[in-house]
Amino acid sequence: MNITKFTLKGFRNIGDTTISLKPITALVSLNSYGKSNLIMALDFAISFMHANKEDRRRMMSNESLIPLNVNLAYDNFEFSFTGVATINDKFYLLEYGFSFEWAKENEAGCHILSEYLNVKEQLPRKRFTPLFTRDREDVKIRPSAESRCNTKFSSDIDDLTLVLDLLSIQSPEFLKPYITEIKNVRSFLDQKMDATAVYQKIPQIMFQDAGGMKFMSENIPYTLYMLQQKEPIIYERLIDVFLSLFPNIVGVEVTVSDTSKDMKILGNDSGPVPFTISSKIYSLWVRDRNINQPLEFRFLSAGAKRVLMQLVHVVTASLGGVSVVGLEEPENSIHPSLFHGFLESLKSFAGDMKIIITSHSPYVIQYMDLDGIYIGIPSDDGVARFRKFASDAKIENLVNDAEDSDTLVGNYIFELLSGNESEINILESYLEASDGSR
Repeated sequence: MNITKFTLKGFRNIGDTTISLKPITALVSLNSYGKSNLIMALDFAISFMHANKEDRRRMMSNESLIPLNVNLAYDNFEFSFTGVATINDKFYLLEYGFSFEWAKENEAGCHILSEYLNVKEQLPRKRFTPLFTRDREDVKIRPSAESRCNTKFSSDIDDLTLVLDLLSIQSPEFLKPYITEIKNVRSFLDQKMDATAVYQKIPQIMFQDAGGMKFMSENIPYTLYMLQQKEPIIYERLIDVFLSLFPNIVGVEVTVSDTSKDMKILGNDSGPVPFTISSKIYSLWVRDRNINQPLEFRFLSAGAKRVLMQLVHVVTASLGGVSVVGLEEPENSIHPSLFHGFLESLKSFAGDMKIIITSHSPYVIQYMDLDGIYIGIPSDDGVARFRKFASDAKIENLVNDAEDSDTLVGNYIFELLSGNESEINILESYLEASDGSR
């Protein structure tokens, strides 16, 4: 499914926020505003959809995520998204959402409050049809494609079970493709500012029921080796992009060493096991034109390690069917003059997958389409609210005002963000109102 928009609220300091997704969307604000909280909330919501009941209980009881801001302290968690899916050779818009109450004192809370799924064919004058709705009392589903209204679902549902769970097991035949599309929505969040650990030379754990390539390994040398074996064309593209970003590096190679021949304690299996620890060690090496011998990748700069990690994560997430990826502050790892090429490479690897980046840097704005940028406006109440530019006309006004001030658009925006109340008001004049109006 191609995710086009999501809305959420009730997570840490995040107020009611709607983000329309571009191939790459940027959340821009000053430090410690709530950018990371927003992409964490998105990842949390999608993870909640796939969690079992006990994990959901733990998620709803996680005190580090429950809103503590006095303006949000009684907010429930609410999440919804819209996406485009191809079903039976037709394009459909799907709307799915749910809400739950966070854990409260005296063992209260911790229950799902609502859930719904709406669908419409992506044609003019088509309206959304509710396929199911759920509240605290009951669940109603559309029993057939021809039905005009929903009927009460016979199965009981508890406070920790989603309707998605039930309909994945038992549903009318016509509903199954829509349920499958929603269940296939996945996210991946890359918040590592230090990539050192993902280049360690450590044995890999191999699960016996993996059933194919495990793309999303946390070990970059192993992942690159598997990518080279399974997707050699994509591997070559990835390496070419990396070399273009770091011109002094002229070659990258993955090596594999097998330690089993040196081990005296290995013997025959005693029976089936859930996983094995591989005897193979994967290493990543580079040739730098200024160094007189090959160099292990883990000894390169922090920026080089982080750039390759983010490239690998985007590539493998796309291959693994992930719907949306969050990247923290990618501009910290690469020279400004190369950042635009880096973004374009991420976009080309992502395909229909959406990428959300966070940034507190003016120059990110210089290399992004302004209609893909959401600005976090400082507020006295501590609630994070992200707003996009109101219209093409407002964007044109912004660009002209920046030119009149003899500064780049990114610098102009951050000067206003860091300014006094009147300067904040100027910035807000370019943005949608907090209620979404223009």
